[in-house]
Amino acid sequence: MVINTIKRTSAISPQNNKIKEEDYPIHNWYRFILAFPPHLVRKYITKFDINPNMTILDPFCGTGTVLVESKKNGINSIGIEANPIAAYASMIKTNWTVDPEKLLIHANEIAEKSLSTLKAQGIDDDNPDGEVRIIFPDIIINKLPEEKEKMLLRNSISSLPLQKLLFLLKI
Repeated sequence: MVINTIKRTSAISPQNNKIKEEDYPIHNWYRFILAFPPHLVRKYITKFDINPNMTILDPFCGTGTVLVESKKNGINSIGIEANPIAAYASMIKTNWTVDPEKLLIHANEIAEKSLSTLKAQGIDDDNPDGEVRIIFPDIIINKLPEEKEKMLLRNSISSLPLQKLLFLLKI
C-alpha cells in the first residue's frame, strides 16, 4: 500500500484560498465559510493521481467543492454532510441534468408574466430611465402570513422588493 503525504509549505498566501474567475459559475453562487478553493481540490486530484477508476469519499463535503471537481474530472465521489443548507447547496451544484435552453424559456415566461401583471398593478420596471415607476403606491399585491411576517428582521427588506419577491414566488 502506498500512502501519499502532503508537505506543508511555510509560505501561506491569502491568494491561495481565493476562487479563480473560471470557477465562479459553479462555486461562487453559494460560498461556505469553511470551504476551500476548487483549484486546491484539482491540485490534490493530480498530486494523488486519482483517476476515473477510483472513488473519492468526502465525509464533510460542505457545499460540494470536492464533489464538483470530481465530477468535472470524471471521478466518482460520495459526499456526506450534516448541515442541511450545505447539503442542499452541494446537491444543487452537482445536479447537471438541467436543460439550459428550457430553463431560459421558462425564466423568460415568468419574467414576461411578472412584468405585465406588475405593470397592470401600477408597478413599471420597464421604464427606459432605469427607475421603477410606481403609479399606485398603496397597492399590496401579496402579503406574508402574519407568523412569517414576524420572522422578518425589521427594515431588512422594503415593501416593494418584498412584494415583487412574493409575486415571483407565486408565479
